[in-house]
Amino acid sequence: MGHSNGFVRLLYREDSSSKTKQIALELLYDPVDSEDGGIPMPVPARLRRFLSSWASPKYREYPFGYTLIQEYHSKRFSIHIWRIHAETPAKLYPSSDRPMIALQFMLEGDLPCVLVGYGPKRLQHSKYELFYVPISHNEAWFEPGEYESLHIEMEPEFLDDIADTYPQVRQLLDRLGQASEKGVPLIPVIINYVVRAILKNLRKCEKTGGRAVK
Repeated sequence: MGHSNGFVRLLYREDSSSKTKQIALELLYDPVDSEDGGIPMPVPARLRRFLSSWASPKYREYPFGYTLIQEYHSKRFSIHIWRIHAETPAKLYPSSDRPMIALQFMLEGDLPCVLVGYGPKRLQHSKYELFYVPISHNEAWFEPGEYESLHIEMEPEFLDDIADTYPQVRQLLDRLGQASEKGVPLIPVIINYVVRAILKNLRKCEKTGGRAVK
């Protein structure tokens, strides 16, 4: 997939839009219970090295372990970093309240999951892929260990130029436009040294607000 580095490079352009809250994909402990079930607490000192200055962090402790969720939102896209520590096996629910397209990077751990309308798949360490995700409660199975995922939720306009060249991306946009109930991932790609360097620079960026991801 020769377009893969291009997806990541798009994220490094300046986004001058004002910030706006447009979360689509959330990590839920129980998709039925409106109460989260976790205990919100300040981010422990030992985890502060994982924080990005441009993101808003939320730390919660659960019976199985903890989650550290960081988010940045703009009009064109939003960035989410999920860090999960599981001391016992746990099933969590990546849930979307609207159809969406996301570019997902598995930075630590291998994660079996079920994508609604597609079926079982595995998010593999050091790989990334582009997804269409319908309105859904998906499943993710965590064995004891450390996990970290970074994903970017993108508005359709962000991908229009690429879609004219790559039919796989056009397929995702078509599903989004139809609000399809069937999720679909594209082929996973290895996080090579170029992509890894971009992600490292992105996470360590000290800028805030609309210029945070220049």
